[in-house]
Amino acid sequence: MSFTILAFCSCCFLLCSLHAEAGRLPAPVKLSHKWLDPFTVNVSWLRPRGLPDHCNIRYKYGPYSSTEWQNITMTLLTETAGSSGWPFAVQTVSVDDCKVNESTPAVITIHAPQPRAQLVKDFKCLLQADKMDCYWIPVDPFVNLTLSYRICDDEEIGGLQVCEEPYHRGVRNGCYLSTDFVNKDICMLLSSQAGISTFKPKRVVSPPTLSYSVDGNKLNLSWTTPEVAQDCSWVYELCYKGCSESQICETFYIASGQPRKIAYDQSCSYELRSRVVKAEYCPEMDSDYSTKIIPAQTPGKSPSVTLIVVAIVVPLVLCFVIFLLSYCIRRHSAILYPAIPDPSVIFKTEIKTLTNLYTPVPEPVEPCKIIIPQGHCTSQVTNASSGLIQQNLTG
Repeated sequence: MSFTILAFCSCCFLLCSLHAEAGRLPAPVKLSHKWLDPFTVNVSWLRPRGLPDHCNIRYKYGPYSSTEWQNITMTLLTETAGSSGWPFAVQTVSVDDCKVNESTPAVITIHAPQPRAQLVKDFKCLLQADKMDCYWIPVDPFVNLTLSYRICDDEEIGGLQVCEEPYHRGVRNGCYLSTDFVNKDICMLLSSQAGISTFKPKRVVSPPTLSYSVDGNKLNLSWTTPEVAQDCSWVYELCYKGCSESQICETFYIASGQPRKIAYDQSCSYELRSRVVKAEYCPEMDSDYSTKIIPAQTPGKSPSVTLIVVAIVVPLVLCFVIFLLSYCIRRHSAILYPAIPDPSVIFKTEIKTLTNLYTPVPEPVEPCKIIIPQGHCTSQVTNASSGLIQQNLTG
């Protein structure tokens, strides 16, 4: 019973597959690849079976690329590879109207001929009149690197040249190449015991020399073209700022000797940065920035600068004065605002003081005997005695 069910399911699956593939050409088979040198790989396949009679076919391996051959040769660089390598797909397509759709893609993953490694960073090649100066920063300065190169579209596979003039300058390493490679597409190979790295170098030229002249409220700017690739049409980038203005950047093309004019305030200093960003009709290349400082032609500051200074400094000074005044008042508040005593406390204190007055102790007085003589002196003696008694009592 189980065998019958399994056979039935297999037949259903086969019928569904045949129905899905109906109306499609068969895909190429047995894809394989072979590296011819560190940059070049050859991919091949076999013609599929079961093709319709009297139907001419080609092999499509890219959005717009196809061939009648059963192999192709192409350049692959590690800088363009994904984490698992390069996926490659090829399909069978009909040339004439066979009323059959293209096949499903046959896919193969191409791996690098040697392990890939990130060996350098910021790799550039400076084009000069008599040579090409290539320089880079090694990821590990203690790893020995070998630099080889050749023209990418060279038909003679394997014609690699080794850098013969290496040098070390600060954190950078470099070497010089012949000027035969200035206007050609170069493929670079960096190799070490850890692995390889293949890539196309970034081309740079020396920053253009900027000259200027003052024409009233205008600056006339002009540049000298790079000393290499004289037939190229250079596109420049200019960034400038003056007074309190924000930086302005613009990109433009100028013919040789033709000036570029910008607005200019003679009471301000100007900072200008310029470079070439690309070369039309030539291999892609650019330059670093060159900087030019133009001092003020007349003394003094522009009104805009003065207003900004006033708007910033005056509020800061006022805030500082208010803070200082508040601090002084708080620190000397006891002197500026003395405490007023409570009147009720004063009255209580005075009453308490009055209740504690000094009371003298009475002194003992001895009795006085008065002898009054008889006769006419009675009244005088009486009066005198009265006076003494009165004085004694008051005393």
